Amino acid sequence: MIKKLFILVLCLLMPASCGYHFAGSGDNIDPSVREVYVAPFNNSTSEALIENYVRNDFIDQFRRSGRFAIAGSAETCDALVSGTVIDIRSSRATYTVADSAIEDRIYMRMDVIFKERGGGILWSQSNFSGYETYLVSDDPGITERNRTAALRKLSNDLAERAYRSMMSGF
Repeated sequence: MIKKLFILVLCLLMPASCGYHFAGSGDNIDPSVREVYVAPFNNSTSEALIENYVRNDFIDQFRRSGRFAIAGSAETCDALVSGTVIDIRSSRATYTVADSAIEDRIYMRMDVIFKERGGGILWSQSNFSGYETYLVSDDPGITERNRTAALRKLSNDLAERAYRSMMSGF
């Protein structure tokens, strides 16, 4: 009986002692950083509106976390996120036997920086990139809608990955 109780207590205490915690909690960010401003991103591509998609997706990530409030300006924040969308390009991903496109792949590459208002860099990543595939149709309008949806998803995925990296210190 005592042996079983000892094993039960040991099993309950082991997870608490391993130092495990959920990534993305922002433990490596100074607790005094409470308000974050997401500056408008620069757009070095010919893709219209991509800078707005990226900025809005970063704002959503910070807002969803509950760890930070979104500041209304760079002058009132504790830290700010800024960046540049450097490159967006598409390529064929899959083909039919007759060499017709089935899917295209869209790539996005950006530089992102998260810094304290005073200038200290909390996290930065150059050439942060990802890709998303989308279906190609005989109808150019459908293909363009699929491409736009893939670009929006890619923007959201990159913002989420960047946020997780910022909060985990990687």
